[in-house]
Amino acid sequence: MTDDELKISVKDLSEALTGYHGVRPVILIDGYDGPVIGSPDGPEDRGIMNLLGPFMYASVKGNENRQAV
Repeated sequence: MTDDELKISVKDLSEALTGYHGVRPVILIDGYDGPVIGSPDGPEDRGIMNLLGPFMYASVKGNENRQAV
């Protein structure tokens, strides 16, 4: 799976679930804040943040196929 596919994977899954069940799923994401709490200044941290930001946006904020609770 590429980084681009991973970034939209939850959005794609929630779209499929909505289409199949006719109800928007509730998405719970835990443990994403570890890299944010630590001081992201190393090259590996920047890589994580470059993936995490678009992943979270596509999964939650930019995802009309999820149920807000």
